[in-house]
Amino acid sequence: MNIAHDNLREKVYQRLKELIVNEFYPPGSRINVEKLTREFGVSRTPIWEAVQKLIQEGLLKNVPRRGVFVLAHSPERVEEIYSLWEVLEGLVSRCAAERRDDSALLRIHKALDRQARCLEQHDLDGCIQAISDFHQGIAAASNHGQAIVLLESVISQSRALGFRSIYFPDRPVKDVEEHVAIFRAIEAGDSDLAEDLAREHIRTVKEKVLESVRLELEGAGKRESVPTS
Repeated sequence: MNIAHDNLREKVYQRLKELIVNEFYPPGSRINVEKLTREFGVSRTPIWEAVQKLIQEGLLKNVPRRGVFVLAHSPERVEEIYSLWEVLEGLVSRCAAERRDDSALLRIHKALDRQARCLEQHDLDGCIQAISDFHQGIAAASNHGQAIVLLESVISQSRALGFRSIYFPDRPVKDVEEHVAIFRAIEAGDSDLAEDLAREHIRTVKEKVLESVRLELEGAGKRESVPTS
């Protein structure tokens, strides 16, 4: 698992972030820095630098005298994350509709096709990746630099929640339907509709995630408490 020394800091950061986002370290898990140095084959310095960066991004939390933990998000934190995502998603969808860049539209369309195909094949991991590609495609199509940077952080935090909504029986199909409607509005250049549909989509997902988080916290209340945001 040794990581090449070129761009070592960035590679360590990206690898640790990937492990957290993909729930190799689920919410509430303690991050063992010494263990990571052995697994990554690096010194403690790049590990700690990555940890500090992920703390700033809201994926980890340093608890005095206990250690560093993956955040088990509270309903309040989920509300913050998804409310911000809603605003940003609406903004980039509006900008994408105003620009109507052909190559960008093709990228979004390919992500939609992949999502539908993965849904038919019951490929959950593929579906989650296609969803991520869809939202990243719209962000890229907007050409809004600051919104893209902010969205990357917000989506990373939402993914650390495990895209919980995808596990609800009705969400995979509805996700595709809602994504298709957003894409058609962007393709048609209807910026008002694109923004409205994008914001409504994120609000819907937020309610499902909140429902899941509250159920998890009820269960966690019966076990040892873990750090929340």
